[in-house]
Amino acid sequence: MKLSGKVGVLVSFISLGFAVGCGSDDVLETASQDEQRTEDIALIESYIAEKGFTDVDTTSSGVRYVIRETGSGEAIEYGDIVTLDFTGTLTNGEVFRSTVQAVVDTTDNLTAPNPRLVFTHSQSGWALDVAYRVELGFTEGVTKLLDSLQVGGSGILMIPSDLGFNDFRTAPVPLTSVLVYEISPVKVRK
Repeated sequence: MKLSGKVGVLVSFISLGFAVGCGSDDVLETASQDEQRTEDIALIESYIAEKGFTDVDTTSSGVRYVIRETGSGEAIEYGDIVTLDFTGTLTNGEVFRSTVQAVVDTTDNLTAPNPRLVFTHSQSGWALDVAYRVELGFTEGVTKLLDSLQVGGSGILMIPSDLGFNDFRTAPVPLTSVLVYEISPVKVRK
């Protein structure tokens, strides 16, 4: 079958774009990503040492997490709906998102705290209950923390930039930032 007119030009253009997109730039991008990951790991290691964290675990993708306090409240079990408080900071301590405090945005306006997050534990694992944009590493790290925390406990996530906002600018987070979250379950519904 012969393609003609605009459809043929479009297919040729897409093919050309695909061929160009699979070139040596992808190798450079991968090398750059590897270098960024190496920098992120060094920054996270420095942060861990500075804070004196011990018993730090790492997920298969590279999110670091530590249980600060297990908690003495209600235990979290399969099928529970868990409400969380969290505070997201950069490694320098600058708060960029929080459910427990107001945050100054890029125009120096004070923004209200974010709503608390709700996760449900089901057969397929932990799932965020609302259409709320969270980073890949956040969901993975929260999953690990909730398996070990009770209400009143807290844990810390340290997320490399490629599992956080990566190169997507989210005010006021600079590009390729390592993200740190303190997570606390505040309520369990059976």
